[in-house]
Amino acid sequence: DHFGEYRSQELHLTPTLLRQIAQNTYIGLGWDYSNLQAAAPDAPFKAYMDKRDLPLRSTSSGLSLRFTYDSRDFLPNASQGQAFDISYTHYSPDTGSNNRFNATQMQYNYYYPLSDSAVLAFDNYARFTSGDVPWSQLSKLSNGHQMRGYYEGRYRDKCAMDAQIELRQH
Repeated sequence: DHFGEYRSQELHLTPTLLRQIAQNTYIGLGWDYSNLQAAAPDAPFKAYMDKRDLPLRSTSSGLSLRFTYDSRDFLPNASQGQAFDISYTHYSPDTGSNNRFNATQMQYNYYYPLSDSAVLAFDNYARFTSGDVPWSQLSKLSNGHQMRGYYEGRYRDKCAMDAQIELRQH
């Protein structure tokens, strides 16, 4: 009874300036801007939004702090190393957001080479939000990078955590 469909028209910008503070270690500031319009909603989705008095358009804009450690050997297809990324973003009307809320996102990846042609890859992800979080900024179980096989946005809540292990072979 919570399933509905719509077409998403979205502009999402996340510029970030990072400064290296040690080998493979960076800290920085950024801005997260998202404007999402749910276009052509079907009847169940429209009824769900109307019942909760939620708008079909949402604008979120906030300032971010970010810490990154990355020792992977090859970013698109790592065979060894690890990466840790944590960011905290505060959204408020002062920065152009419709709602006042916070989001903390963490990701840790570890790549263990088993042989010349096999790698064991670990992927851990978590996103926690608090405050008056708009529906478009709720944490998603799948975001195009984690939990492949789940429709992006099908499962949303204020908090989401997932972990995956992959055996990658040539």
